[in-house]
Amino acid sequence: MHFIALSEIKLYNMFNNLSKCSKLFPYFYDKGAAAMSYIYRLNELLITGADGKEHIVYGIEAIDSDLRILLSIHDIFFEKQKASDFVNLCNQCGLSLIHLKDAAEDFLAAQYSVL
Repeated sequence: MHFIALSEIKLYNMFNNLSKCSKLFPYFYDKGAAAMSYIYRLNELLITGADGKEHIVYGIEAIDSDLRILLSIHDIFFEKQKASDFVNLCNQCGLSLIHLKDAAEDFLAAQYSVL
């Protein structure tokens, strides 16, 4: 009985993640992360602002199994947590590499849109 309950929880979480993916990336979902031959990871960049102060900004990059960078987008997040959330979502949803730029725009629009 205990094993079945754990399986039901895992199944619920899996469907919950798919639902989340389809809502955020309705036309980007691509058969799940298992079909991908790359993963997404966080990148950081130190920049100097107009005020002369240094700031860390965050982005996302796709890497293959040999750790080669396939695509990198820098300087799109000021908050590490938001960048990390986006990276995790892309990996969980199996986001197709060809749609990464569009997905980043959609994610930012959802985060910073004014109602």
